[in-house]
Amino acid sequence: MTTETLRRVDELRDKDRVFLDLTDKQQELFDLVMSGKFRRILFGGAVGGAKTVGVLAVLYALCRIFPGSRWAVIRKDYPVLKRNTLPSFWQTCPRPFFHPSKFNKLDFVATAANGSQILFLSENIKSDPDLLNLDGLEVNGAVLEQGEELDKKTLLKMIDRVGRWRLPIMPPSFILITCNPHQGYLKELFYTPWETNSLKPPYRFIQALPSDNPHLTEDYIESLEELKVLAPNLYKKRVQGSWEAEDDIQQLIGWDSLWKCESKIKFPKPPKTEKEKKEYKELYRSLGIDVGRFGKDPSVWYVFEGNLHYGFNVIYKERVEKTSGPQVEQITKRIIKKFEIPHHRTWMDIVGLGAFALDHLHQDGYEIQSFVGGSAPKEQFVQGGFLFKSLNCQVAWNVKILIEDGMIGNIDNDRLRGDLAAYGYDIKGEKVIEVWSKDVIKKKIKRSPDDGDSFKYGVWGAIYDTIVPLPGFEVI
Repeated sequence: MTTETLRRVDELRDKDRVFLDLTDKQQELFDLVMSGKFRRILFGGAVGGAKTVGVLAVLYALCRIFPGSRWAVIRKDYPVLKRNTLPSFWQTCPRPFFHPSKFNKLDFVATAANGSQILFLSENIKSDPDLLNLDGLEVNGAVLEQGEELDKKTLLKMIDRVGRWRLPIMPPSFILITCNPHQGYLKELFYTPWETNSLKPPYRFIQALPSDNPHLTEDYIESLEELKVLAPNLYKKRVQGSWEAEDDIQQLIGWDSLWKCESKIKFPKPPKTEKEKKEYKELYRSLGIDVGRFGKDPSVWYVFEGNLHYGFNVIYKERVEKTSGPQVEQITKRIIKKFEIPHHRTWMDIVGLGAFALDHLHQDGYEIQSFVGGSAPKEQFVQGGFLFKSLNCQVAWNVKILIEDGMIGNIDNDRLRGDLAAYGYDIKGEKVIEVWSKDVIKKKIKRSPDDGDSFKYGVWGAIYDTIVPLPGFEVI
């Protein structure tokens, strides 16, 4: 931005002079826009986060700072604009700076006292698949309201439309997007990189939850809490802002089961009396390692503690974004020593760098186990007479059973939940269970399920020797 632009921005930087009592997240949005460093900002998270009011407040301020400026607000269609967006506008806009007498009801244009305008537009992608109605649009910036309802084409179209309206002193040009969590293009562009700390300017994500909005009434907050009981998945998505909580018909592990495993399982204290010693079941530890295939991929370690009597807790996890073979060896040795993990309960994926690391670990006396997902499964009876296509399918199925039975605790992060929820399965031929491959899962969630795979290997290390086949069971 020019020096004069920055001077005008500074005149209105104090939130007490921005027409509204902004929440902390709204103030963060305002400051990011005014910095000029972030031109693509996703303001999303959950219901009640005051997202719409926040983006409108930014437009009010910019309309005042830059007389004659033009700003677009786009929603799915005009009925939604009239029902949801315009009421928020009239409830919060500064009067008489914006006045109903200056609102064009035919074109849906609000004109401010200094000539600045906010254009309320509809996408109407069904009737206008090429978005011809947006061709020729010249604005300084735009807001895409409820971006999960809009087509990606609209974002691409606005990239070449914002910044086209010329003024003597140009304001910052940007695209602000509001949305609730969903599994589409906005997750790929904003949320996934934000979650991995790889989102870079001009992109920025701000998560706004009901807990960030002090203006919500107690009645409304209590009504949201009803969802926790009536629809746990919907509560996680719409209230807690989870971008993963959406069950699929072919999903191996349901979201309700995953969320129930958030807390740690409480193990009994070490026995003291003879009676306690007879009843107590010894705890043991296991380790799963998913090694980055080509060095540039992340490597992940998950440590478990417990047994099949009490259940298992995740007690440690480590993730390194880029690793070499020697690094994998060093980290594995450190974790094994620190947590005193038996070598036979340490399982490592040997695709790519894994094979190199495993060979060197064996040479150093670490007789850890190799996980070959495509190999034959162990003999195991499955209710209904089902069979597993491969070892990977068998391991994933056993993880499913343990999670559904509440036998695994401390599943406490969205990345791991997202990986585990991404596992899908099909029944092929004569009752053969086939769990989706890593390549299929990567297409679904736009990343490799490294945490989920490491978790899976660690669980297998904990239970592999407890599987007892039924007489006559045949392995395919």
